[in-house]
Amino acid sequence: MIAGVRGWAEWAAWVYGFCLWCEVAITQRAETGLAVGWGTMSAKNQNVELEAWAKSTFTKGEARKVLLPAGFRLYKFTGGSLVDSKGQVTPWWSARTGLDSNDPGLDGVLERSARAGVHPREHVRARAAVKNAWNNLDGILKVRLLTAAWGWYGRARHQPVDAPDGKGGFVDYPNVVFIGGSYQLFIPNLSASDVQIDEGV
Repeated sequence: MIAGVRGWAEWAAWVYGFCLWCEVAITQRAETGLAVGWGTMSAKNQNVELEAWAKSTFTKGEARKVLLPAGFRLYKFTGGSLVDSKGQVTPWWSARTGLDSNDPGLDGVLERSARAGVHPREHVRARAAVKNAWNNLDGILKVRLLTAAWGWYGRARHQPVDAPDGKGGFVDYPNVVFIGGSYQLFIPNLSASDVQIDEGV
């Protein structure tokens, strides 16, 4: 009898988990147009909460958790490498194809900067609010996810404008900011085996 009850409880727990997954799949499809596959039931960051310091980089601290399937394409302007000395992949990205109707994606960013007559690096620095002390934005890094992962998506919060201080560091200008407002993705806990360099169009 006890074994039967235990088996029933395990089955009920599985059904409940499956229903939750279905709810996520339907919501994700409606909000972003991304299909959710069976493999995403154990996607990276599934049980991770957004830390306060990362939340503060989004406008008004508002970011929605989104499920990115394997194969999803990302990019970022950066002068750094894909993987740091600890084997961790940088968590800050943008979607190659926007997840929101107001997100232009990479092609739109390049088009807008050309139309404004500025280098894409400077356009991104202002709209993504990337301080000079953080990154020189000298190149474009493009990758494709090899595993499904949860990330946080929203608009970048403004940041102080900074400049070299002549002593090897940087100093913030008072009352002057990089405006921010472009869409960003924060995807923590990625390792080199979770992504693949993707230079395709």
